Amino acid sequence: MNKAGFGLRLDDLPATYEFRSEVLEWEAQFWETEVEAGVFRADLDTTFALYRPATPPGGSRALRTGHPYAARHMGWYSDSRHLTEEERFYRAHARAGVSNWDTDELPVELVEALAHRRSLNVAGEGPDLRDGDDAGV
Repeated sequence: MNKAGFGLRLDDLPATYEFRSEVLEWEAQFWETEVEAGVFRADLDTTFALYRPATPPGGSRALRTGHPYAARHMGWYSDSRHLTEEERFYRAHARAGVSNWDTDELPVELVEALAHRRSLNVAGEGPDLRDGDDAGV
């Protein structure tokens, strides 16, 4: 593996976060392949990632930690209907494409990727993620 980082908690996401069901559905895939107790083979962005020296940029093979070493993506804990001043400022000034989740609308690429995952699940080619309430640790 070339990269390692934290898995993200999913068990305590508040119902007040607008994209809660989409997060549960998307993130469930990163908890599917446990390679050893508490370690999952899963894609990982650069947040808090550790890289093997001389790892080239791009498609790295990655691992994520499981419980108890799972982190919270704090943007998912907001009340989407009652954003704080800081959250409103971030959404107004963040560069497009920097965040998939801390936005007023999900990016088209993420919406399409979710639709593709749903089509695989309906066809029986993947886990059933339509009810994401039990996803993650």
